[in-house]
Formats: sequence, C-alpha cells, structure tokens
Amino acid sequence: MLTRKKPLVSRTPLKRSAPIGVRPSPGSSLTRTKVRVKSPVAAHPKHWAAKRRPSPTAIERRYMGYVAALCCAVCRRLGIEGTPAIVHHQRTGTGKMRASHYRTCPLCPLHHQGSGFGVHDMGRSQFADLYGFSEVDLVEETRGLLVEYLPAEERT
Repeated sequence: MLTRKKPLVSRTPLKRSAPIGVRPSPGSSLTRTKVRVKSPVAAHPKHWAAKRRPSPTAIERRYMGYVAALCCAVCRRLGIEGTPAIVHHQRTGTGKMRASHYRTCPLCPLHHQGSGFGVHDMGRSQFADLYGFSEVDLVEETRGLLVEYLPAEERT
C-alpha cells in the first residue's frame, strides 16, 4: 500500500489584487487587467433598434421559403429562368417601417444589391426607370403566384 509522505495542502482560491477595470500603476506587479468594453449594440443610436423587423413566425418563414424557391422575378421577366433568388422586402409605401414578411419578392443577388444594378444600389426610381417595372409590381406578381400560401387577412 502506498502512503503519502506529506499531507495534502489545501490551496486557497486565487484572489484578485485589483478590481476589474482599474488599471495598475506603472510600477505595480499586476501585468494584466480586464477592461470593461461597452457592447457594440449599445453604441448604436436608439432609433436604429426601432427599424428592426420582428423575427418571422413559422408560417412567415415557410412563405418566404416559397418566395425564395421561385427564380428571380426580374430575370423571369427578362426571359432568364432558373436563377437562384433571395427574399427582398418591399420598401415602397412603407414609410420608415419595413414591410410585412408577406410583402416580398424573389431577387437574385445581381438584382438585389452589390452589383450596381440592384434595387438597393440604384434606388427604387432608377430601378423602375431601367427595367420598366417597380418593386411593387414584382411583389404583386409574387403574391399572385403564391396566393394559396398567403393567410386570409393578407389576400386582399
């Protein structure tokens, strides 16, 4: 049987020599301190938080899945079928508020944003002038294609 020559020593927990956020003096033995940093979310103006859309419900997510499964509405009107699409929320006629999750249309990344030819790149009026139809026309066309998936209160 093994026996221990020295008894086990109970160790004391490490103690902080300076509170969090207090910087040590230059000659201090402390080399690291935690500095509290404000959350980046708290740094944004309060009115930015009001622009956020509430998270979509399961029914809204399912509808937006059907929207995304359609090919790009602009490409479809230009005769190009099968382009993968992402969901674009209508901006026209909503004021400062964002549109409902049911006021959406499918747009490919080229016609959405980042290419110079998208609705977010050119703005709504230039987009309508270039293509000959507005985002409202695209949303109404999409709602017409997916009318059986719209809830009863949205079918007006």
